[in-house]
Amino acid sequence: MSKKEKIMSFIKVYKYVIYDIATIVASYYLTIWVFRNMGGDIQLSYDHEMLWNAFLFIIPIKILINYFTGIYKIISKYASFEDFFRIVIVVTIANTFIVFLIAVFSLPLMTESAFIIISLIEITGMMLPRIIRRTTSLLTYQFRLKTYQQSGVRTLIIGAGSAGEMVLKELYKNRKLNNVPVGFIDDNKEKVGRQIMGITILGTSNDIEMIVHKYDIKEVVLAIKDYPKVKFHDLVNRLIKLHLSVKKLNLIENVNQNQN
Repeated sequence: MSKKEKIMSFIKVYKYVIYDIATIVASYYLTIWVFRNMGGDIQLSYDHEMLWNAFLFIIPIKILINYFTGIYKIISKYASFEDFFRIVIVVTIANTFIVFLIAVFSLPLMTESAFIIISLIEITGMMLPRIIRRTTSLLTYQFRLKTYQQSGVRTLIIGAGSAGEMVLKELYKNRKLNNVPVGFIDDNKEKVGRQIMGITILGTSNDIEMIVHKYDIKEVVLAIKDYPKVKFHDLVNRLIKLHLSVKKLNLIENVNQNQN
């Protein structure tokens, strides 16, 4: 990774750290506002001075928890449901621990029940910019897909696992490849019909010939790991017989040539 890429990566992480700090503080004061204006007869007990003293410990601890649980390793424009679920789990556990400390040490920080609203606001605040980034990126990719539909090479990705998702991300961001991802193939029948970043898993390896002709596929990118060598060669030979260009993106190598 170049120095420029490292700086940009740091800025992206730093940006979310600052945003999360603001979200943590805002979640407490929005909760106070909710109780005061919408709580009816429910009284919220809290100590303002102690709250700010507590922030000196709560904020660094939460940021460290986010860091070590991989929250800041989430690439927002590729964030998945699992990534958002991780945020929910991390925030819930962290705030449950704070409630536990309040109860054990009888700290007059804030009424324990308030942490339900605090957690909901904090989760929403942390997820919102990531969801917006993810949505805008997906819409951008879909627009680019339609724009280059006619000029790009219609490409089928074999393997709809983590490697296949990485290949799709690379095809999207690397315009030099001039590939238009049309669909996935995966031998797990339960995946068929699902989508990865808006691209559909069209069938299994048994359906290759039909899919190639139906969707006018010109190139195939292999994204399969731990595939038996005999089955791998058989698969490549089937693809070559269909007059397809066959590549492994991680090496940018032409498998057709390696087979000769």
